[in-house]
Amino acid sequence: MRRKAVKKVFTIFLISIILIFNKFDVTYSQESFVIYDDESSKIVTLVGDDLFLNFKEVYPGEVRTQEIKIHNKNKETIGLYLRAESADKDKFESKKEQVISEELIDLLTIKLTLKLENDEEKLIYSGRLSGDTEGKEKNFGTMINPILLGEFKKNSKARILAEIYVPESLGNKYQNVTSKIKWIFSCDVKENLYSNKNYNVVTNDSMNIIIPFIFCMLSVIAIILLFIRKIKK
Repeated sequence: MRRKAVKKVFTIFLISIILIFNKFDVTYSQESFVIYDDESSKIVTLVGDDLFLNFKEVYPGEVRTQEIKIHNKNKETIGLYLRAESADKDKFESKKEQVISEELIDLLTIKLTLKLENDEEKLIYSGRLSGDTEGKEKNFGTMINPILLGEFKKNSKARILAEIYVPESLGNKYQNVTSKIKWIFSCDVKENLYSNKNYNVVTNDSMNIIIPFIFCMLSVIAIILLFIRKIKK
């Protein structure tokens, strides 16, 4: 009888672990998309304007990841760029909310890695979420100026892996704070003069044989919802 009871408890415990891990996967595996559309010749995002689907209810000491998929559905080659700036004041309910959000984006850090279809990886940014960073000293670019993500051929794809780091030292001041940052994707559509037909995404910034003739831009608001466990006095 005792063995059956132990077995039953173990089974319930095992099921609980499976349920917890399943919930974990669902919570942290949501993907967002940036697409250059063929019909409209515009950059569009899916799902919605918030690219940071997995950066909700984050806690001090956590590291969260978000995968953003890029897809050029246009028939032309495009150069895709990314930069960051503070969210507009109309995105906040009060001046106080805006000020504390801007404080927080200078305390949070983020690393962006571009992953190509051929498994090549390129570190494109590492520094403060605000984009105003010492990262330029390391040649990772600075997000207050446009970063060239790459030249994308027709139907080519890539992924941006965003990893956000939340300092353990954040205090109760940031309890339940929503932080917002504007990400601006822009592209120039280029006349393809390459004789090599095998490339999909080229990340060399020095290429000068592609002629830009169209420019488009999309702004999205990336939202981080931060929870701080209250410090007991």
